[in-house]
Amino acid sequence: MNLSLSLYLAGLVLICFEVFVPGGILGTIGFFLIVGSIWIAFVRLGSVGGSYFLVGGLVLAMVCVYLVMKFGTKTRLSRKLFLQSTEKGFRSTSKNLEDLKDKTGISLTTLRPSGKALIDGGKVNVVSEGVFLPKSCKIKVVMVEGNRVVVRRIDEEKVS
Repeated sequence: MNLSLSLYLAGLVLICFEVFVPGGILGTIGFFLIVGSIWIAFVRLGSVGGSYFLVGGLVLAMVCVYLVMKFGTKTRLSRKLFLQSTEKGFRSTSKNLEDLKDKTGISLTTLRPSGKALIDGGKVNVVSEGVFLPKSCKIKVVMVEGNRVVVRRIDEEKVS
């Protein structure tokens, strides 16, 4: 029983060390120590004793997880290990991109079909409608979908 319990606790400690020394080796060794301790418990104590050991080990593991979740997040170490900030107020799209609809500009790079353009005084990542457009050609924004700004070439003759 002492050997099984010692192997089980050593396995738990190695799995806990996996947080500090990533790579999977310590966690794998800890997992095999726990499995080995359960196997030894079944061999030495029989099926009933081994089952009690298994259930006790599961309860101990659940209690450890609960204690870490409850109290471990408030320690100085956990503040260094875990992200504390939130994503409140984060926007994945820029509000002012919607304002670019129907505006004209000049392509700063060759659009194959994506590239950069100067529209309304600012550099914008744009996508053409599937055709390649040369650098420094006049373009017009035809559609804005989230962060995707779709442009079309303006023919010089049609501009009045």
